[in-house]
Amino acid sequence: MNDKKFALVIDDSVSVRQQIMSILRGNDDVGQILEAENPDDALRLLLQHEGNLQLIVSDWNLPGMPLAEFLKVI
Repeated sequence: MNDKKFALVIDDSVSVRQQIMSILRGNDDVGQILEAENPDDALRLLLQHEGNLQLIVSDWNLPGMPLAEFLKVI
């Protein structure tokens, strides 16, 4: 089991993702921070990165896969 911690930020706005990531970087408990602009990209990232997902911060209204469907998949 890989115990590398990571958080995932999903938002279609680059500036919002950057603001959230800046806040998360200030927390020593958060490991690597991944970012995606939609749930489809987020799912690809989750499949590519092993480890312990700690947190998802996401907008609700996003292009592509509905967020509710994304949550069911993961």
